[in-house]
Formats: sequence, structure tokens, C-alpha cells
Amino acid sequence: MIVDKDSNVIVDSTCNTVSEATSNFIKSILIGHRITDDMQNIINEINERFFGMSKKALIVALKDGLNKYLIHTNQNKQHNTML
Repeated sequence: MIVDKDSNVIVDSTCNTVSEATSNFIKSILIGHRITDDMQNIINEINERFFGMSKKALIVALKDGLNKYLIHTNQNKQHNTML
């Protein structure tokens, strides 16, 4: 995911899937959502609309991406307050 760090909005994404249509479908679910506030809504939409074999792996990857983003943004905030 590519996230605008000022707004936390997902502006682009890529997904390694078998078909381009699946990648585009997942991308359409992600783009425009705030990674910090909308993850549960994103997961709910994937559960309701995506029936691919990789559904669980996709959800795990999204949660991992959120965790890494939060760690990164938290580290930057701590670093900036120390200056």
C-alpha cells in the first residue's frame, strides 16, 4: 500500500494475484480509505465481497501493513519530539 502520511489515506496499492482483475478489485476496495481508521471496514468489505482462496492471507497482509505503518509513524513522532 502507498499511504499519504499526512492524511493516512491509501492512495495506491499492488497485490500479487493470479489475475489482473483480482488485483484491480482489491485495489478498488483499498484506495481512498484511511489505513488508521478504516481497516475494520476494509476487512469487512473483503469478507463480504472477495471469495478468492487468498482471502485470509490478504487480511493478514493488510493487518501486518497497518502494524508496520503504525510502528513507523509512532517512531517518527517520538523522534520528532526528541529534537
